[in-house]
Amino acid sequence: MTSGTTGQDGGEGEDSSSKETARYIADVTGGISALARKAGLDVLAHILEMARLEAEETAQKSEPQ
Repeated sequence: MTSGTTGQDGGEGEDSSSKETARYIADVTGGISALARKAGLDVLAHILEMARLEAEETAQKSEPQ
């Protein structure tokens, strides 16, 4: 993992990398949430859906106004 993805270098790519990471997390958690729901794992699906929503919100906050 590069320092840009950890947010430790303070470089210009940090916001972009954080936004991309949050969007990726939103995509992944959305998919596994659906898998969990199909398997009847409703509590797990709900937690994953909450993680997806948080990731989407984080990605939006990272965008310039």
